[in-house]
Amino acid sequence: MNTGTNYFELSKAKNFQKIIDDLLPVASGDSSISGANLSYLLDALNKMKRYDDAVSTGKKHFAEVKNNKYALNSLCFGVYMSRINPHLSDEEVSAETAKTAGWIIDHYPKEAGSFIWANSLFRAVDFALAHNDLQKAGSLLSLAKADEFNDEVREIVKDGKTIRLKSDRSKYLKYSFELAKAKGDNSEALRICELMLEQDPTDIWNLRRKAQVLEALGKNEESMTIYRQVLQRKTDWFIWHEAAKLALKVGQDEDAKVYFSRAFNAAGSQTALFIWHLLVDIALFLEKHGNNDLAKKHLEYVFHAAIDDNGNKPQEMLKFFFDRKIKPAENIDLKALLKELKAYHSENEFTGEKHSGTVSRMNEGGKTGFINSNGKSYFFLARNFRGKNPKEGIAVTFHLEKHTNPKTGNEEDQAVGIAISD
Repeated sequence: MNTGTNYFELSKAKNFQKIIDDLLPVASGDSSISGANLSYLLDALNKMKRYDDAVSTGKKHFAEVKNNKYALNSLCFGVYMSRINPHLSDEEVSAETAKTAGWIIDHYPKEAGSFIWANSLFRAVDFALAHNDLQKAGSLLSLAKADEFNDEVREIVKDGKTIRLKSDRSKYLKYSFELAKAKGDNSEALRICELMLEQDPTDIWNLRRKAQVLEALGKNEESMTIYRQVLQRKTDWFIWHEAAKLALKVGQDEDAKVYFSRAFNAAGSQTALFIWHLLVDIALFLEKHGNNDLAKKHLEYVFHAAIDDNGNKPQEMLKFFFDRKIKPAENIDLKALLKELKAYHSENEFTGEKHSGTVSRMNEGGKTGFINSNGKSYFFLARNFRGKNPKEGIAVTFHLEKHTNPKTGNEEDQAVGIAISD
């Protein structure tokens, strides 16, 4: 190695390969190497995306690296890129990833604006919350405040679709919300939820979180109002299920009946094992209203259909049947029974008069359009169209519901439950 080489100038010139060729053999051998040269070497390895080499070199010479902030930062970057970055999209954070994230948090300069520190913090918090270690999650979140994180919202294109990514500030608030909720501090959770909605008033999931917290605080009417706003934009089966149970709490049984049927229909692709709570809740609702025969059919269906690949039924569900001394009939024709349940819920999914009309216009993109009926025009969402894709000129039947026009803020009749006329 030429001891007179100016590695600062080589780095400025982006001649990273020359730095690696000179310094990596030294670092890999038994000779000592200065912290300054280690900082140039680790940075060059990172620039060439040789992250594993940067990590192994940095660990071997950690006694020198830890005393040179530039070398330590470069080691942290290498560790992040090789051990954290590949797992950012993992739904579950592994113990190994959480341990590595903790190491970075301990050694990288605390800087909430840095993606290295912020993402490592979020991975560690995610793991702690998933394992109900609320003290650890709280300790990690206390290392920074929401306004220290950047609030930049980035967009990426994936499979032709533009996806808006949450800002780091929004992520921090979300984890803070989850911690408060897990601790049962619903007042704090509501406060954080308001901050989340200030960050992004259009986020439908934050609106749902607010509805959930209000319900937990006993403010059921307020919660129901928000659920209705959520359901104008999101129609997932579990949201209809939540709204149905809340409607029962506030004495709106007719709405609950509709919501339960919409939950059932929206869950069409889900297995009985996955939605057994919904089926049991529907049965209890039907029992409450004297429809014991149909309630029994829901229970018979879920009892025989909610089975995993090993032939096991959920223990909580079995306990429900045992406690109520329910003994479902054997030799059930599940296919015929499901057909009967579907017919009931299709019939009860909507209230009010059924209208007839013609699809008069499809808007660009095919996601929305208008139906003409008796001289009036009604807006519709394609997701509310059953069967074939909607096309201009076809005759349809539909129901009307009040929905808020996002552009004007006014309530207007919107076509729902649209089907091609027989």
